Amino acid sequence: MQLGGLSEFEQIEKLLKAEPDGSYFLDRDWWGFRHILQWLRSGDLPNDPMVLMEMYNEAMFYRVEGLCRAIKALPQPDCRFKAARN
Repeated sequence: MQLGGLSEFEQIEKLLKAEPDGSYFLDRDWWGFRHILQWLRSGDLPNDPMVLMEMYNEAMFYRVEGLCRAIKALPQPDCRFKAARN
């Protein structure tokens, strides 16, 4: 997937800062990020509305616009998500 000339992975990497040893440190909850990684690998989204809300919030943080659009495009999202869509 490409957005603005950058793949989703490149967009995430651009937001991160490398440690001196070349590794990256994310001060975020791993639980949400693992779902983003799964979406990047497969393109599949979970059915659980709570997981989708967490994924949407994390996607907003990481600026993964493709994931935000994919979640917004789901039919009849949970009412808690509708409030966050605006």
